[in-house]
Amino acid sequence: DNFDVSTQYLVALHFSTGLVTGGELALQPSFWLERVFATAVMIMGLFVTSIILSQVLVMINRHYERGIARNDQICRLREFMTARQVPLELQSKVRRYVENQLDVLKGAGEYSAMDALSPSLRGEITIYLHHQVITKHQFFSVLPPRVVNQICLGATRHVYGAGDLVLTMGLPALAMYFVVRGRLRIENMEGQSAIYLEPGSWLGDKCLFINTLRTHDVHVATCAELLCVSREVVLKACQEVPAAQREYMAFRQRICSGEIISLCPYCKKMGHSEQDCRKLRKDQSVTSTSDAIPRTISRSARKASGKLPSGASRLPTAMRNPAQGSSDRPFGPGRALCWKLHEVGAGGTFEAK
Repeated sequence: DNFDVSTQYLVALHFSTGLVTGGELALQPSFWLERVFATAVMIMGLFVTSIILSQVLVMINRHYERGIARNDQICRLREFMTARQVPLELQSKVRRYVENQLDVLKGAGEYSAMDALSPSLRGEITIYLHHQVITKHQFFSVLPPRVVNQICLGATRHVYGAGDLVLTMGLPALAMYFVVRGRLRIENMEGQSAIYLEPGSWLGDKCLFINTLRTHDVHVATCAELLCVSREVVLKACQEVPAAQREYMAFRQRICSGEIISLCPYCKKMGHSEQDCRKLRKDQSVTSTSDAIPRTISRSARKASGKLPSGASRLPTAMRNPAQGSSDRPFGPGRALCWKLHEVGAGGTFEAK
């Protein structure tokens, strides 16, 4: 009671905050308005805490339901394979795929979420997602938008687990594949190391234009998501538009003449475009890092030479080193000057720090 009104209500606010946070305070409300304020804060804190706890419980329950659904799917598959006497090795492979499928879709979302949308909206989203993948190939980038949209709607998505066989050597090639997520391993039959394909790469584009066979076995190195574009879909889409048909025949002629259309112009390797070239990105990062590091000439080397390099600018008298006997000391006593010579092309300038 010896304090003013503002201080008293500040103490009341302090006490109420202690109630919400669980702090132990020796203060008790003595005025009716303080009691009303403390009670209102307690009720509001109860509601806020309840909302936060309910949201946490909802998230935990959703995670638990996903785990139950996955375990139920594994149990049903196990019962089916046991009843059909599927070999244990194949059973373990199926279980590993189901368990790793969640890791493949983690961060990318499930396509089944679009089932609640109308067909037109699903088509628009599908075109958007597939368009940015297939147009990395130069053939699809030059096709009319109408044809590209039709091919996007006809493309199919496949999810593979680690170690799965995607393509088998010697079988007819009927579709090309784009790597959306994960990594693929192409087995080399010539005794060299295997080739790995990263997201943004593709394989099998030659089969869209001519009849051919698979030349290598392709396995999944890590859980991967692939986008498959079949030859049938491409032919059907191009036949409806004369401009697209001309582009198709031009690319077919280039392949028949021996040209490799999927060759990266920078690294001279197949299966990706220049914008997805890892070697190009690596070289660009190294170049930017080297340009950011200034090249300096040490003070001892400058003293030994006794003169500045050609193109270097002299410092004004007021900026010279005080140790050289100059009476002008604009920086004040007790401050040292560090001189660096930064090369710029053939010349340079001094910088004071």
